[in-house]
Amino acid sequence: MACLPRRVSFRFAIPRAYAATLLLLAAWLPTSATTLIELQELPDLVEESRRAILAEVVNVRYGLDEHGLHSTWVGVRVDDALYGDVVSDPGQILTVKIYGAPFTMPDGSRIFIDGTPVYRPGERYLLLLRGESEWGFTNVAGLYQGAFRTAIDAGEETARSLSGNRNVFGRDGLGRWLTGESLTEAQRERLAEDPDAPVPYPLLRRAVLALWSELGRPALGIAVTEGGAR
Repeated sequence: MACLPRRVSFRFAIPRAYAATLLLLAAWLPTSATTLIELQELPDLVEESRRAILAEVVNVRYGLDEHGLHSTWVGVRVDDALYGDVVSDPGQILTVKIYGAPFTMPDGSRIFIDGTPVYRPGERYLLLLRGESEWGFTNVAGLYQGAFRTAIDAGEETARSLSGNRNVFGRDGLGRWLTGESLTEAQRERLAEDPDAPVPYPLLRRAVLALWSELGRPALGIAVTEGGAR
């Protein structure tokens, strides 16, 4: 069933000096981030991403970067690198730099893109990350849709997108796996009753890697910098 895109807006109060910077960044940010969040299924999110990691948030910092831009730095401990030029060893700390911050700066300015996940230490995610801009900014594919929070449920790690699984997985995403033997009868019944229910992380991992492979991309060693506007 088709769903209408959800509206998203910038929330900001900034001096005029930032206007040129915003115009510059608008060329790099996805169009959907400036006006509407387009609901995407898993194949689209994988195609938009350039790296994928299972990681635990260890620290979060807000402030202005060296260019004076509102930034969020999220430090994550990588436990599983699915694809992309990410880290060399499991357990390595990776810093993800995101444009905007849910925090008012000392000068009274605030820039935050609705739909950007707000991370907290101790939370654990599968992140489908876009490539980095020239100034090091990135975000999850599809904004909150590409962030899957994981949790231990009855001894099993499960995952659920911040946007809910119903739209993300869809018929052409994880749906192709739901009739397979990877799911127990109890899991199939739960998903039939609630399409937004968490799914086993190993199943999601398998689907993501299969979709990445179908795109003809290598599992490791790809460049993460796409260039474009800063």
